[in-house]
Amino acid sequence: MDLIPYVKIDNEWSLGDDVFLLAFSLMVRDRTLEDVFYDGGVKTARDLQIMFQDSVNLPVFIVEDGSLLGIAWLNGLIGSSAMAHFCLYREVVGEKSLEIGNKMIDYWFDFPGEQGKLFDVLIGMIPSFNSKAINYVQKIGFVKVGEIPFVAHHKYKNKKYPMIITYRIR
Repeated sequence: MDLIPYVKIDNEWSLGDDVFLLAFSLMVRDRTLEDVFYDGGVKTARDLQIMFQDSVNLPVFIVEDGSLLGIAWLNGLIGSSAMAHFCLYREVVGEKSLEIGNKMIDYWFDFPGEQGKLFDVLIGMIPSFNSKAINYVQKIGFVKVGEIPFVAHHKYKNKKYPMIITYRIR
């Protein structure tokens, strides 16, 4: 399994448009697009690419044997913490999903900082309607802190949901 960061090196992005088309089409196929990007901010493959080109996001593509298994990214970096996001495709189930999640966590916790490792805490904020994601992050070691009512506005359902707060420490 390979983790391929989406970064700009010598004025060139590490992945092409075709990868974003595939990533987006797999989310549409799996019917996860509107739950992952419930705020309506990502509606096309180009939207996803533009979002990941923003320096506030640290995206990684998970690939094995030439197949895209998922994407994950960090943002909301504050001190030694960051917000973690996962989107795995339907081919990834059971132990494989846990393997990917733990590999991502190890990867992120290994980022070098000025005084040791960059991150000590990964934070998850998951809308309560996404019980699959809540269960997943708990299986990979995130601890549920609680919930905040009315924080997540699902644009496509025009409804507000509680946001479940989780964290994982090094």
